Amino acid sequence: MDAVTGAATWMAYTTAYGLLIEFGRINPGDTVLINAASSSVGLAAIQVANHIGAVPIATTRTHAKRQRLLDAGAAHVIATEEEDLVKEVAAVTSGGGVELPSSARSSSRSPVRRSWTRGRRRCRTPAGRRRTSRA
Repeated sequence: MDAVTGAATWMAYTTAYGLLIEFGRINPGDTVLINAASSSVGLAAIQVANHIGAVPIATTRTHAKRQRLLDAGAAHVIATEEEDLVKEVAAVTSGGGVELPSSARSSSRSPVRRSWTRGRRRCRTPAGRRRTSRA
């Protein structure tokens, strides 16, 4: 591996660490919603969340990457083009919601951002963070 590739490998983990630990302040047992989880930052975020003892819920557009995300350590996978994000989060958290919804995508078309910004449809817990985080 050349020096540039070696240096770039750590960027996803540095970003995920900053997103979840520094910005999100997740704790063991927290549930984290990781949007665009099949991206490099998303995959790193799954590993960082697991390392801390948090529960990572991964999102991806379709079920095509479901098994890959489960193998990477996601506790649950939600296909946002095939399933209702808010309903699925409620189902996998027994109605409890997530402490931190995060997004590796900066687009306003992000399913997490759309669901998060609708006042009547939130994915977070009552004690959850009020802002979404973007990598």
